[in-house]
Amino acid sequence: MKNLEPGIRFNVCRLGSMLVFICLFFSACTNLRHVSEFSANAITSLGQYENLDYGFEQSCLDNCLERKIETFDLEMNCSCDGDQKADSVTFLLYQNLMTYFRGLNRLAANELTRFNTSGITAGIQEGNFGSINMNRQQVSAFVDLGQVLTNSVTGNYRKSKLKAYVKEADPAVQELLGFLRFNLSDNLTQKVRAQQLLLKDNYFFLLREPSLSELEKRSATGEYYERIRNLEGNNREIKVYTSLLEKLADGHRELAENIDRMKFSDLQSLMFGYAEDLTQLHQVLNKVTP
Repeated sequence: MKNLEPGIRFNVCRLGSMLVFICLFFSACTNLRHVSEFSANAITSLGQYENLDYGFEQSCLDNCLERKIETFDLEMNCSCDGDQKADSVTFLLYQNLMTYFRGLNRLAANELTRFNTSGITAGIQEGNFGSINMNRQQVSAFVDLGQVLTNSVTGNYRKSKLKAYVKEADPAVQELLGFLRFNLSDNLTQKVRAQQLLLKDNYFFLLREPSLSELEKRSATGEYYERIRNLEGNNREIKVYTSLLEKLADGHRELAENIDRMKFSDLQSLMFGYAEDLTQLHQVLNKVTP
């Protein structure tokens, strides 16, 4: 540029600076767009929890009724208070995580004024809730995530915005996603397996009853397989949903660890990949859910 007139040289430099600024601006917008798409997929995937047809209380009731049939007990006095509490704690896990990802989506879209924090849970304690044991670390994760959500609407993230929100929330998000996944894939599926074994024992005993006709035995056998098929369907739903939770945790961890140092194109590709994975798992879950 040394052969240009001073005024022209200044305008060219200023134009170059403006072009750099414009490129950075649109790069950042596109960057946020992919984070927004990832969080939107996370919301859709996480929300499949409300479509699961089986929970702790339902498992308890099924098991209780099966035992009453076994003993010809006509009194409807099943005690499932503990499992009802387990369902409530599981829902609170889901609700807090859903509120967080909605906040991430609003923050990435610069729409914090539309962010509803009514899903923030206050006052959860450690202890046993039916099939669920809530320890101090998990209670702390509830508190920490609640603080991040509160900060998002009180202005504490208005300047630092997305990076601070994601990085500060990640330990709590990982803890709560892992806890939710464990409660469903381990605690609840164990109850489903126990229900399957009880059914098998009861029907095996029934089919050995000599007073039953061949027709009655065939009918009972068909009923057994139908009930087993329903329980296996519940297990498949839980398995796919917990795979969604695992993929969601992986994607959020990658975002938190790399949001400061990854190139725009790499971060764009990473978020797009996780969003695609979540979409595919979501489609699988829709196929196995009645």
